[in-house]
Amino acid sequence: MSDQEKQIHLNDGRKLGFAQYGDLKGKPVFYFHGWPASRLSAKIYDDLAKKLYVRIISPDRPGFGLSDYKKDRTLLDWPDDVLALADFLKIKKFAVMGVSGGGPYAAVCAYKIPQRLTKVGIVAGLSPIYGKEALNGMLWMSKIGWGNFGTYPWMRKGSALLNFLNVRYGPGLGLYSYLWGKVDRKLYVDPRLRKRAKETMLVAFRTGYKGPELD
Repeated sequence: MSDQEKQIHLNDGRKLGFAQYGDLKGKPVFYFHGWPASRLSAKIYDDLAKKLYVRIISPDRPGFGLSDYKKDRTLLDWPDDVLALADFLKIKKFAVMGVSGGGPYAAVCAYKIPQRLTKVGIVAGLSPIYGKEALNGMLWMSKIGWGNFGTYPWMRKGSALLNFLNVRYGPGLGLYSYLWGKVDRKLYVDPRLRKRAKETMLVAFRTGYKGPELD
């Protein structure tokens, strides 16, 4: 099994999938992927991490990729999974980095397990969604979704399914032209980026949409 397809068994019987990149003897950083994405998102930093002597540990959240779904989980449950993985890898102190939808997961680690952390980084992190200002700059579809996900659960399911269809069929049908912003669309014309994005998002939906929906 490669370093991109690892799993551990947790105390509650679930499996947690993860990948490792960079210098495996370097300073450990736990990388929390965005939405919808997976452990493979950190692959882009492999060469850079080697140069910087950094070890990247990138877990799939429950219901994504190689990680089993956990019903009714909350943000506060995540640090327990992180500690289980750190203990399995015999890592006492480590940094955490959350990107986009992974931002809240880095923040909750800072709140719940500060004694194990060396640093916390949040990159373009998802903020609390309340008030009109929090939605400024979003596409109209995103505004409708993020403004109502907490009130109408069926909208979360619909969003997860729509993203699943976009991952599977978007490049052929051009769905990203309607679902993504101008800057994203410009970047997505790069075939290498398109391939990388599709790879990590396909893995995100490997076992269905329930994990991304709850996330």
